[in-house]
Order: sequence, then structure tokens, then C-alpha cells
Amino acid sequence: MTPRPQTSAERARRITGCATLGMEIHEDPARAGAHVDATLSATQDCHGRMARGAMLVLADQALASGVFAAFGAGQAMMTLDLRTDWLALPPRGATIEACVERVIRHGNIVAVYGVLVAQGDLPRTIVATSCARFLTGAFPGGGDVMADLPHNDAQASTAADFAALLALQAGYDEAVLPPNAALIGSPMLPAVHGGFIAAALEAASSALVPAMPGWAAVNIEVRYIRPALATAPLHIVPKLLRASRRTLIIEAQALQGDDRKLVATAKLMFFHSDAADAPVEVVNLARAT
Repeated sequence: MTPRPQTSAERARRITGCATLGMEIHEDPARAGAHVDATLSATQDCHGRMARGAMLVLADQALASGVFAAFGAGQAMMTLDLRTDWLALPPRGATIEACVERVIRHGNIVAVYGVLVAQGDLPRTIVATSCARFLTGAFPGGGDVMADLPHNDAQASTAADFAALLALQAGYDEAVLPPNAALIGSPMLPAVHGGFIAAALEAASSALVPAMPGWAAVNIEVRYIRPALATAPLHIVPKLLRASRRTLIIEAQALQGDDRKLVATAKLMFFHSDAADAPVEVVNLARAT
């Protein structure tokens, strides 16, 4: 008998890292994307806003849903790179939805573009744009992404905030992401969800930013080299490439194992501005015919 295809809600519960944030995935081509539970403390930062790390997990998984919406769910794939450009701070208490806008396939490579939108009592606000590339026909560790693995549905996190969920341990010149079953993306290895790897790279890099008003994250670009095993610590090493009065550029590496194999790299930009809290203005220009 052919197994019944899983619904997107069932897949979200089977991906522990998604269930941890109360994520709901939409694979309808008319509404591809995802959102996380904004009422969960584990999705918020210390200011009660949606944490950037939580939005990176959301962006990674939502863009992947665009591949499923366009070409069907029964296929294996893995993230090659993820880029997110931050446009505005999310309003406190707002629900953030990642909406897929465009999917482009060239052979086995699929590029997906989307936006992160804040929705709540205030007007709808685009807080970030995001894009990712996926390699289809392959999955971390091999095997079938839709394999019927015997494990229970994962549960939403009860952590006090996203930083507590990530539990990144700061050191002298690196930070350590300890093994945590709540962050698993692929249960077959098991491997850490790519969004949480991005979140760890972002958090460790942000520690190099001066603790003074006006500094804001501009963008982050992550390249995934190999899966990060969820059973071993992940070492995050940030390095300041350029510092000026207005701009910081930071590069970070994620390393794992006694031989410190490279798992992922990231480049981030931060900018200092007196208008960091300014609202986003969107001007739609008519396309010339």
C-alpha cells in the first residue's frame, strides 16, 4: 500500500526545529510560506520582539516550502545558502509570516525568494527580504526526506526567550552551540536545522557589535558546507573584518569535531544610524511596457 502523503502540518511536527518554534508551514502554491507562534516566549528576544534568530529559522523553512509548493513535496533537498536583508524592527507582539514570492529552477538547483512580513494591530510591514538556494535530489546524510521514521511529534519550546532556547555559550574568542535535540532539522543523522545554524552564527557575531543605541543589523549571508551533527557541539568563531564609525562587517565560521571541520560560513553587516527605528517606506514603481 502506498503511504498517505503527509500534510504540511504533519511535516512541521516531524521537523523538531520547526515544532520547537510552533511553526506552521503553508505549501499551497497560492500561499507558500510559513509563520511561527508569536505568543511563544521562545520566538522572542529580550525586548518582546520576534528574535532575528527565530526569523532566520522561519526564512529557511519557509523558502524550502516554496520548492515543495512549486514542484511537489515528495523530494529530498538541502539548503546551499541563505541570505536575509533586514529592513525594519518587527513590532512587539507582531506575528511574522514568511511569504514565498518566486521560485526558479535550473537543473537540480532551485532558488527561492520571499519576504518576512509583520502582521498585527499595526499596518502590515515588510521587515526583511530573504532568498535561498537548494540542491534537490539530495538530503543531508542520504536517504529519503519523506522516510517514515519512528519518532514522536515534537513539542513547542517552553524556553524563556530565543536566546535561552539557543543556549549559546560565550567564550574568549568563540561561542559554542551545545547539543540540543530541540534544534534538529534532519532526524536521520540527526542534524541541526540550517536556520538554527544561521541563528548561532548571527548571535555570536552580534556579540562583537558595540552595546550602544543606533546599531542595527543590515544583512546576513550563510553558506552551508556540510551537515552539523546535533549530537556534537558546534563551535562558532566570529571575526571582525572591518570597523568604522558607521559600519561593521563580520565573518563567522561554524566548526565541528576534534578536527574542526567547516560546517558553514557567514558574512554579516551592521550599520549605525540615528534612524534605526524609522518606519519602512515602500514605493511600487510601474514597470515600463
